[in-house]
Amino acid sequence: MTFSRSSEKEKIRLRLLAERDRLSPELIGEKSRQIAVRLLGLKFWESFDSVALYAPIKNEVRTENIAEEFFKTKKVFYPRVKGLEIDFYQVKSITDLSPGFCQIPEPNLGNGESSLREIDCIIIPGVAFDRDGYRLGFGRGYYDKALAGYTGLVIGLAYDFQILDRLPRDPHDVGCHWIVSETQVYQRD
Repeated sequence: MTFSRSSEKEKIRLRLLAERDRLSPELIGEKSRQIAVRLLGLKFWESFDSVALYAPIKNEVRTENIAEEFFKTKKVFYPRVKGLEIDFYQVKSITDLSPGFCQIPEPNLGNGESSLREIDCIIIPGVAFDRDGYRLGFGRGYYDKALAGYTGLVIGLAYDFQILDRLPRDPHDVGCHWIVSETQVYQRD
């Protein structure tokens, strides 16, 4: 029996979400700290003025420590769902976020919307990534739409078990330039 790409993606998504759901809060905290150290140790941050992060849900890699470091020296943006797309808004603190679409913390409405051209780097979550930089999310395509045509750097954050050799791909899938896990940093050629 031959499976379509979408059913292959769904099988991978369900398997990895179940594995991620089994992570304890302590393990998530430890792995997220290791990922933050590895990410913040990359040498190119000095040349960037702005970065977009995500507010983690459902045991995604935590980003609060990363945000606190970036708030000191950079403009920090977070996504907000608007219809079938996401837009990015600058925030000055984690307290500028409140539950939005699907209870995901989003920037409060008082923050001004930004053009992606203003953002040097976008850090994104995923359910799975492959060694070529492609990601599998929840299947709604928000990041793929937002990143189509984006010319800045895209970095995915993942736990080691979320990084696979190869994911099924569709023509609209947008890859990451870098993926950072607790033990590895992958850079797409």
